[in-house]
Order: sequence, then structure tokens, then C-alpha cells
Amino acid sequence: MRVVVVIPAGRKRFLELLVPQLLAQEDSFDELRLWVNTGVQEDIDYMMTLNHPKLRLDYRASVVESKRHIGASSVGELSYVPSIQVFMNGCVESNTIYIRVDDDIIWLDKDFIKTMVDYRLESSAFLVSANVVNNGVTNAIHKEAGVISIKPVLNKICMCLPSLMDEKVFFSVHDQFLQKYSDGKIDDYKLDGMFSFKQRISVNCISWFGKDLLKADFVISENEEEEMSNTIPKKLNSCFEVSMKSLCVHYAFNRQKDRLDDNGYFDKYKEILK
Repeated sequence: MRVVVVIPAGRKRFLELLVPQLLAQEDSFDELRLWVNTGVQEDIDYMMTLNHPKLRLDYRASVVESKRHIGASSVGELSYVPSIQVFMNGCVESNTIYIRVDDDIIWLDKDFIKTMVDYRLESSAFLVSANVVNNGVTNAIHKEAGVISIKPVLNKICMCLPSLMDEKVFFSVHDQFLQKYSDGKIDDYKLDGMFSFKQRISVNCISWFGKDLLKADFVISENEEEEMSNTIPKKLNSCFEVSMKSLCVHYAFNRQKDRLDDNGYFDKYKEILK
């Protein structure tokens, strides 16, 4: 079974942290594929400097096509282009496990890929999500289990508003992870048991079999998060599950990024990754 890791790429500052962490686990995958999904030339130039036998750039969705889609005047200013579905629809190779890691996954556990592959091989669910710190569903799981202490009610749903929008919550989610990291207690997040859902989840880090996406006979659109985590699983009478041993940290949703940057969180993660 081939293992292909894909990154919708990407912002240089995040890739500089993420790619080395993935390559340190190269024994657990066959290919690292960067989907060139940006109109920012500096980011593209950086990706072109990356050189590793297992790494390749995928230009499947060209910036030229995206210019036609959204207007030529704006694409050069975008950190992404609305074409991720073009990449997703190509991930149907047989005998292949795909692991999609968003570029702002800022920290990965040292055996992250291995645990994702192990869980994926054992699970019959269409989709497997990693155990993501800073994600609506998994934040609520962590709180319910007493791993983190958060005052507002957190529901196990994709659009949990306190998780997404309350800066006291998302600051605390990061602060508590960083403290557990410092204390050597990150295993607290790796809960036992089955966590299975039939609903949408933020697809910060997910895995599927190519054969299953092919079987779905479904053309993914720009609404790919809803479709991959909810529509297609329901079509296949399946679900998504969370691999609780596969721990990673998602830096920020769009509404969070500026506040986290302004308060030095990006630098805090850079520091622990040195």
C-alpha cells in the first residue's frame, strides 16, 4: 500500500516549519506532494527550492486557470486559489492511502504519519481525521475528557463558535498544549476509545483510500470540506473517525490568525521546533 502525503500549498512561513517535520518521518510514506495552490510568487519560488527524492510539486490546477475563474486582477494577491477540488478529484489511485495535511498544521508528533497509516489500515470509515489541537470537534473531545480546561460550552461540531471565534478559547487551547509540551505531557491528548461521527468536520488533517473516493463516483466542488467529511461518507453509508494517537496542532482558522500572530504564537511554535 502506497502512502502519499499531500499539502495544499502554501504559505512559505508555514511550509518552512511543516515540510522538515514531514521529511523527518519519510520512512513512513512514499511521496510528499505539494499542491501548488497559491498566487503568491514568493511562496511558489520557495517551493521550487525544495529538493528531496520523495517530494514533488503538483501544478494540476494552474494559476492561469484560477485567474480566469476569479479575475486576473486579484489572483496575485491571494495566498490560495480556489482550485483545491481539482487536486482532490485526482486522489483516486488504487492501493494508495492519502494523508492531507493543511499547510498551517504547525506541529506534528514524531510518529504522526505512522500512527495515521496504522489507524487508516484498520478503519473501515471513509474518512479519518487526525487528533487536531485547535479544531471544533476535537477541542470538545479534549475538554470532555478533562485534557484541557475551557469555561465556555464546547460542542463536538465543526462550526463550534467558541472554538472558532472566542480568542480566550483559542488562546487557551494553544497555551495548554504548549504547557503540556513543556511538561512532557502531550500523551494526555491521546485518548483511548472510538470517536466516530456522521457530520462535518474541519478537514485540517485527513486521510482516505484512493479506491474509496473513486468508488464514491462524486465530483468534488469548491465545497470540498462539506463533501469530503459529510456528503461522501453519507453516500457510502460511512462516517469519519478520529485517530486519537495521531496528534498535531492546527495553527489558526482565518478569524484567529491575526490575533495569534499579534500575540506571538507563531514564534512560540518556531521556538519549540528548533
